[in-house]
Amino acid sequence: MRTSTIRVFACSPRSSGNTDLMVHNFVQGVRASGGAAEVTYLRDYTVLPCAVCHYCAEDANNNCLLAKRDDADILFRQIEETPLMCLIAPIFFYHLPAQLKCLIDRAQRYWVRRQRQMKGAPHWQAPPSRPALVGLVAARTRGEKLFEGSMLTLKYFFDLFDIRVIDGCQLMGYEGPDELANDGVACMRLYEMGVKAAALVTEYAGQR
Repeated sequence: MRTSTIRVFACSPRSSGNTDLMVHNFVQGVRASGGAAEVTYLRDYTVLPCAVCHYCAEDANNNCLLAKRDDADILFRQIEETPLMCLIAPIFFYHLPAQLKCLIDRAQRYWVRRQRQMKGAPHWQAPPSRPALVGLVAARTRGEKLFEGSMLTLKYFFDLFDIRVIDGCQLMGYEGPDELANDGVACMRLYEMGVKAAALVTEYAGQR
């Protein structure tokens, strides 16, 4: 069941660092604009890596063999129920942190389900997409393709949930856990992204 609450995934394994501050400023923008936001700190959940067992491809409902052993399905339901997804993560070695990547890999069952839908109904079309916003932060101060791999992965991950990334904030050069706090301009960018998110949810609700 879809709600009107924006779901924010905070994907850093470290608490109270730059990623969490990005989340805080984004949520402040949402709430100041009359919107509702709930934060999921990925580090508080257990997500096992995909075992490549192909169970989801053989199961009639494309269930995952690991579903009862971890929290992946809880997280997937949160993504499915929100009108707007915001994901904020640090960059490690030019890509997303390990726990988030585990969750993305576990979405294989959604890919299998979509393939089955497409084969079963040749004229099947995906539902209208919902919006997503992405915030990424890196310690590295340069690199033309610093965020490219992460954004490409997120594009195809979100596509499985009929979500399309429409905007975001990419920050580089913040290494210390509190460096972002000293950059008022960057913090304001996240706040304004939250304001935009609240407006998008209102627009989305009017189109349903």
